[in-house]
Amino acid sequence: MVSELQPAKEILLVEDDAVFSHIITQFLVQQGYEVRHAEDGIKALQELKIKLPDIMLCDLQIPYVTGMEVVEEVSRKAPALPIIVISGTGDMNDVAKALRLGVKDFLVKPIRDLLKLQSTIEAALRSAYQHLTSDEESEEIKVLEHELHGQIEELNDHPEAARQLLTGLLPNPISYNQGWELKYFNLQSTERLPVIIDYIWLIDGRLMFYILDPNSAEENSTATSLLVRTFFNDYLRTRDTEEVELKHVVRVVEKGILQSGYARSMNGIFGLFEPDTRCLHIDSIGLGAKVSSENNTQEIIQTKIKLGDGAQQNNEQMVTLPISGGRLQLNGIMNGSFTLTLHPIKA
Repeated sequence: MVSELQPAKEILLVEDDAVFSHIITQFLVQQGYEVRHAEDGIKALQELKIKLPDIMLCDLQIPYVTGMEVVEEVSRKAPALPIIVISGTGDMNDVAKALRLGVKDFLVKPIRDLLKLQSTIEAALRSAYQHLTSDEESEEIKVLEHELHGQIEELNDHPEAARQLLTGLLPNPISYNQGWELKYFNLQSTERLPVIIDYIWLIDGRLMFYILDPNSAEENSTATSLLVRTFFNDYLRTRDTEEVELKHVVRVVEKGILQSGYARSMNGIFGLFEPDTRCLHIDSIGLGAKVSSENNTQEIIQTKIKLGDGAQQNNEQMVTLPISGGRLQLNGIMNGSFTLTLHPIKA
C-alpha cells in the first residue's frame, strides 16, 4: 500500500474493458493510488499531454490508436515514464516488442491475483524513481531483481510462450558503428530455447555484448535470461562510458543472480570489442568458443563455472583481430549453432 507519509502515486489506466477497468480502479484506489482512466489510444495520448502520471498501465488491444502505438509515442517523448503493458491475447511477440521499447513489466489477462498487480506496480515505481550512486549498488540490485518477477510462474507453465518471448527480444542481427559491422547467425532447434544475445554500442565506440544458453539452466531459464538482460541494459545506461569494464559488468550481473530468489546459474559469454585497437576481450562463463580470422583460429578456454556460481573469478581472455575482422563461434550448443562476426565496413 502507498505510504501515508508520501503523496499518492498517480496511475493512468488505459483499458477499453469497462468491467475490468472498474475492478482494477477500485482495487488501486483502495491501495492508496490515484487513478485516471482512458478507454482508447486517442484518449490516452490526450491524458498524457494534460499531465504525465507516475506510471501507466496500458492494454495492448485498445481502439483507434493501439496500445503499442501509445507505448512507442511515450518511449520517444517521455522515456522515463514507467509503463506496464497488459496483453489480452498472450501474444509474446507484442510483449517482446514492448519490452524492447523500455516497458518495465507485463501482465497477461485474466489477472486473477490483484496483489500481483500491486507488487508489479511497486517494483516498477521503485526501479524508475530510485536515484543511484556508485555506493548504492546493493539497492540497485534489490530494485532490479523485482522486474518481471510476477511472470515467472506464467513463463514456466507455458514454454512455447517463453520461447516466443525470448526470440522476440533478440536484437537486430546486423548493426553498424564506428566503421564496423556486427552480424550474428542463430540456428536453433524449435524444441529448445534460443541462444540469447544482447549488445550495446557504447558512446565511445566500444561494443559490449553477452551470449547466454538458457537451456543450461535447470529451471527458471526464461526468467533468468530476462533478469540478465535487465541488469545488463540498466547498468550500462546508468554508467559513464569510462566506468564500463567487462569484469565489472559480469560482477554486477552475477551479484543480481545470487541475490535474486528465482534466478538460476547459466552458461554464457561476455565480450567487449574495442574498434580502435581491434581487441576482443572475452570472459567465458561455462561456454567455449573459437575466434577465427583469415589466417588464424584461437580457442577460447571454456570454464566450468556458470554465471551465478562465481563466474567473476574467471580470467579474461583477449584476441586481437586482423584488419579484416573475425568471427566468434560457440562450442557445445546442442541442436544448433551460433556465430557472431565483426568486420570493417567496406568503403
